[in-house]
Amino acid sequence: MAIINTTTSTTSKNNTEKKQTTIDNEFDSKYYSFMKDGNETSDKDIRNIMRNNGLYRRKDMKLYNTFYRHPRLDPYNMLPTSREYVFFTKPDLHIFRRLDIQGEKVTNFKLQPQLEDNGVFKDLIERGYAITLSQLQASVSKNTGLFMNLLTNRKTSALDLTDMQSDSYESARNYYGTAINYRKASEPSDENVEFSIEFEDTKWLEVYLLFRAYDEYEKLKWYGKICPPRQEYIWWKILHDQFGIFKFIVAEDGETILHWSQFWGVYPTNVPRSAFSDMPQDGHMKITVSFKAQFVEDMNINTIADFNAICMQSPVKPSDSTLSKLYDFDKQRMITDSVQTPFIVRASGNNAKDFGTSDLINKFNTYKLKWYTNFDRDTDD
Repeated sequence: MAIINTTTSTTSKNNTEKKQTTIDNEFDSKYYSFMKDGNETSDKDIRNIMRNNGLYRRKDMKLYNTFYRHPRLDPYNMLPTSREYVFFTKPDLHIFRRLDIQGEKVTNFKLQPQLEDNGVFKDLIERGYAITLSQLQASVSKNTGLFMNLLTNRKTSALDLTDMQSDSYESARNYYGTAINYRKASEPSDENVEFSIEFEDTKWLEVYLLFRAYDEYEKLKWYGKICPPRQEYIWWKILHDQFGIFKFIVAEDGETILHWSQFWGVYPTNVPRSAFSDMPQDGHMKITVSFKAQFVEDMNINTIADFNAICMQSPVKPSDSTLSKLYDFDKQRMITDSVQTPFIVRASGNNAKDFGTSDLINKFNTYKLKWYTNFDRDTDD
């Protein structure tokens, strides 16, 4: 085995660095000498050349107090990539018993009396799909959070948003036949929204059976054969079989939220049984489910407050000790491990230096989507 002389290696490395430094200094000296002896070119001249080609510094991209006479490249405010996160809250269908005869909480998944003889639910329980059905009843599955993780993890298409559109009101016409039009409110475009989402199902049809069970429940509810899990739902007119959806668009860093929206009173309107007409041969079972929402809204701070309130019900609370980072700077790679709890925090705009000048990178305060978990990355548990 060869032995390396560390002293010689260090000396050689130092000599190489000194030689490189000498070359760099000579190059700089000749460069500046050339610039002084020839046509003198200052930093201002270089900037003018760049501007003539549509290249500007960050501080020159003034959108509010100047006009651009010619098109210019703006790499500082471009959105190279983005990603969509969609979270489905759990409804609270009355599938499992919450309390036994003595009024104690039921810890195991046992069908409530009105469903004990139902063929669909009875078979699903016997075949081990209780964990799938628990996604539909928030009151018995709070220990796993209040989101339907199954749908978030298996979603493959984007959630479409409709435009905000207002109607016009026309006043009475005057003597000359002229009328004035006034803009009406856009609330009607925020109501009765329909959309579809595509999911990739597993070979055990977990996603399909979730919607099949939901449909079976709705049939029984419509015919008055089932009651809500809580009397309070009747008193306060709470629709226990409808749920909410949160949509977040994050920037290329994977956490800065660019846009957020919220759907209320959501329910699926179909069961994609037609997916079994022609089975795929590539192993990807795709099903498309149609939904209807009572209301939709975007960019309202109340949405973030509602989302965080739901996240705080997770068994893993957001804290510094449970924070899961997105990037491992030591190993220079992304961290793609599973997480348990999302949470949104507010971040302030920060300054950074760009080409020797202090320019504002994030000129606005933003919200960031953080992730938390108590899983140990070094174990298989």
